Amino acid sequence: MVRLLPKVLREHPELRQEILSILTGSYVTTFDALKVLEHLERLREDFNRKVEEDNKRFEAIMLEIERQRQDFNTLAEQFLSFKKQVGGLEETLGAFVESYYITKVVEELDRFLLR
Repeated sequence: MVRLLPKVLREHPELRQEILSILTGSYVTTFDALKVLEHLERLREDFNRKVEEDNKRFEAIMLEIERQRQDFNTLAEQFLSFKKQVGGLEETLGAFVESYYITKVVEELDRFLLR
């Protein structure tokens, strides 16, 4: 019987699929395989679209970080300039106060000595 199987399969090709189905426990047609491939293609397209959307969001975030970095650098430069101006004002104010008190001390000494 087993020796007759190859001859029967050659003479009746429709039996090949039936035997293959029995041996594998499932029967996958070309149509089924195409459906799976189409589904995989849709999944790939969805994945690619999602990756593209994520890339755009990431690029937008990076642009925002760069803008904030530039704003920070501008503010830091303004702060340093302000600090320098305050330092100059502090020196000028200190010299003015010193000059004022020296003048007052001299005036008081003059009045004290002239008495």
